[in-house]
Amino acid sequence: MIEPDNHDHPAPAPPERVQEPRVAGAAQRVKDKTKATVKAGLIKLWSTGGGGFYGLGYLITFVWYEVQLLAREMAGADGIIDFLTEQLLERVLRLAIDSFGNSIKAFLWPVWVMSEYELWGMGALVVGSLLYARYLHQRIVAYLGVDPEAEKKAKRAAKKAAQQAKLKKRGASAARSSKQ
Repeated sequence: MIEPDNHDHPAPAPPERVQEPRVAGAAQRVKDKTKATVKAGLIKLWSTGGGGFYGLGYLITFVWYEVQLLAREMAGADGIIDFLTEQLLERVLRLAIDSFGNSIKAFLWPVWVMSEYELWGMGALVVGSLLYARYLHQRIVAYLGVDPEAEKKAKRAAKKAAQQAKLKKRGASAARSSKQ
């Protein structure tokens, strides 16, 4: 038997002390993974809308419609058990179809703003666009760590450079063939 006073072989720590850091570490990993997943989803939604002011409007509108849809579905269920068991498949299919409809409605968010608020809506879109460009864009890019607009510009520039290199190569091969 190992004695606790022996410095060469210290007694093992009680199980509670050993497991606390593991549980805390596991909880932190789950929290970090969840945060990363949510952030990736936001980036994807924002990028779907173009990554600018329009993309931000799309993101906000889509999330708003999805929250409303989920609340409506939960309220329509007889209880949480009913929601999770009996009609799960039906509700999942309906949620998927409604989500697709929500994405279409979210793409049309500026039309909704202008039809709902007419001249004020158009003014709000112009002012919102200016405020977004001036104050929000860089903050959102810094938080998310990605700039879809810059990525699009870089892709266009790379595509243009590839086309120019291809034309240059064709020109060089045409010049060689005309010399022969």
